[in-house]
Amino acid sequence: MEKRFGNKKRIILLFLTVLGAVPVAGAITGIIGFWAAHELMDDEKRWKRAFYELERDDYIQRRGKAKKQFYKISKAGDLAHQRLEYYSLRIEKPQSWDHVIRVITFDISVEKKNVRRKLRAALKRLGFVRLQQSVYAHKYPCLQQIKYITKTLSCENNVLYFESTNKEIIAAYKKILERDKEPSRTNVQVDR
Repeated sequence: MEKRFGNKKRIILLFLTVLGAVPVAGAITGIIGFWAAHELMDDEKRWKRAFYELERDDYIQRRGKAKKQFYKISKAGDLAHQRLEYYSLRIEKPQSWDHVIRVITFDISVEKKNVRRKLRAALKRLGFVRLQQSVYAHKYPCLQQIKYITKTLSCENNVLYFESTNKEIIAAYKKILERDKEPSRTNVQVDR
C-alpha cells in the first residue's frame, strides 16, 4: 500500500491530520501555498489528481453542502497516515556515541503473536541488535521511536525500555555486531 502514496498524497494526509479539515475551494491552493518551498505552483493538475484518488479510495471525504464543502481525513486515511509515519521512522546517528546502550525487552502473550512479530520487524528495521529472544539493543537514543511503535501496536504495557552503561551489556552488543558482520561460512564451496 505504501507504494501508492506519492509525496503529494502524503502531504495531503499530513495536512488534513494536522488541521482536521480544509475547505474544498481552497484546498489545493492552500496546500500548494503551504508547501511552496518544496513544490511548484504549475503542478496543480497532479495535486487535483492526488485529491481525487484519495477521495476515490476513501482516505479523505467531502463534507458540507454547496460552497461550504470541506475535505476531512477519514478513518482509513488516518490509519494510512499512521502506517506511513510508522514505516518512515528512523533513528538519528549523533556525531559521537555516548557509551550508553538502549535496551528494549518485551513480554507479549502468544495470543498476540502478530503484534510480537510486528514489533520485532520494526526493531530490526530501525537497526536494533537482538541480544536474546525478546531483548533488543541499540546504541543511539531512540525513546521517542519506541514510544511511537508501542503506541501504534498497542503494546506499551508489555515493553520495557531502559538505558545502561553496564560493560557486560555493551560487550555483548559489540560481540553480536561483530558476529553479524562476519561472512557466513555455510555457503563456502570446497574444491575436491
